[in-house]
Amino acid sequence: MTELSIPVIDVAALFGGASGARDRTHEALMAAATTFGFFTAGGLPADVPIDRESRADLLRVFQLGVQRRSITRSNAAGRTPAG
Repeated sequence: MTELSIPVIDVAALFGGASGARDRTHEALMAAATTFGFFTAGGLPADVPIDRESRADLLRVFQLGVQRRSITRSNAAGRTPAG
């Protein structure tokens, strides 16, 4: 029996320009989303807001209908964190 663990993904490459590292990060995110349904993000730049207001903004995503918040292979390309 194989033990599964929550994926930890370094997302730093998403904050830069197009690159192989960014493509690999997108692939890792898609794999985590389709396999586990979630992941833990690491490698966030120091200037990424993690205050109460930013958390509330992020949680609003979950108030959207499923179709509006779904990220698929066809719509994930080129996504970058808002900021």
